[in-house]
Amino acid sequence: MPEYTRRTAIAIASGSVAAAPLVLLGEAEAAATPGDVHVGRVVSEGGGGSLVVDRTGGGQCTLVAEASAYITRGVGGVQSSLAAFRPGEEIVWRGEIEDDRCVASEVQSLYRGLRCTFQGMESEGRARTSHGVLDVRGDVPAVDQVKALHPGDRVRGQVWVDPERQAPVLVVVEADARA
Repeated sequence: MPEYTRRTAIAIASGSVAAAPLVLLGEAEAAATPGDVHVGRVVSEGGGGSLVVDRTGGGQCTLVAEASAYITRGVGGVQSSLAAFRPGEEIVWRGEIEDDRCVASEVQSLYRGLRCTFQGMESEGRARTSHGVLDVRGDVPAVDQVKALHPGDRVRGQVWVDPERQAPVLVVVEADARA
């Protein structure tokens, strides 16, 4: 999977993340990325319910969530706090950074777009693709969606990298072209 940079931009669409999922943007659209949307990698817990985050583009900040913040993580869905996030996890959040501190109104795991060829199921919960083996487990749409795929199908989907196993998890998948 390609390394994320702000120039290849994953940004939050207008409105709440609750109402609009993350959207992949191309180079030309990157300039339109709102200035209050940030991407980074969790370094550690920061105490008091905060996270220390390495920001894409450089620098660290302490991230705290507003009391009413919308928080989602990986395949676990909506969370009540930032405590579910783990070191190494890539996240995206909305909030202003001031003096290396950010108060976020929205925080979620970063999901990467994927285009590949489906090759079949390696075992229960593990799909073989032209990009390697992806986990397909848990309460995610891909568990049912992958059942409709056939070897050779060209597919697109969204992948979340589980920071604890450093393994890509297929969250959603859809066939672009049938074999």
